Amino acid sequence: MRVSSDGRRAARLRRHHRRDLSPCPHLPESERVLTAGDFKIARGANEEERCVRAQLCAQSLWLQGYPGQALLMLNHAFACPGHVGREVYEAVAWILEWGDSLGFIGNPRRHYQHLATRMNESSLKLLRQARAWNCWLLAGIVCPHFPNDDEQVRSENFELPTAEEVRMQSYQLLGPSETEGFMAAVSRAGMNNSLFT
Repeated sequence: MRVSSDGRRAARLRRHHRRDLSPCPHLPESERVLTAGDFKIARGANEEERCVRAQLCAQSLWLQGYPGQALLMLNHAFACPGHVGREVYEAVAWILEWGDSLGFIGNPRRHYQHLATRMNESSLKLLRQARAWNCWLLAGIVCPHFPNDDEQVRSENFELPTAEEVRMQSYQLLGPSETEGFMAAVSRAGMNNSLFT
């Protein structure tokens, strides 16, 4: 059953930004209440506009108290073919740090592991996989209490990458600028860079 535009508008009116939440300092401010539907409207936009729209929607979802949905929306920012800035990785780390106590966040380590290993074929597959492994590593640092999907590792017979392998893949596929941004988020999240040998 399709929901009419009036139904979507009414649902949006019931949603609101919570006054008790501070905005994520690494995402652009969102004055309006936005949903995933607002991102879908941007499908005809250029890639840079889509990346910014994904970040705006993530901020709004965070302010509504939906940290898991905010992280899912940031997946769209990582799907853009151009350079992804440091702020997107820092936003992921920040939402992981603060979101677990706020609301449903799922298991981010498992999510990013599945995103990296079950990517659909596309011209951007390798870029998106590298970014998913970057986020998997961030999730392991910020949320070490969430387990990896060891059953998937056993059943599909592969090894999870080391921190150094993630960094090297990022450097090779995403370039030095994006990798430096990712590494800055890793450092800010508290990982000792000596683990990258």
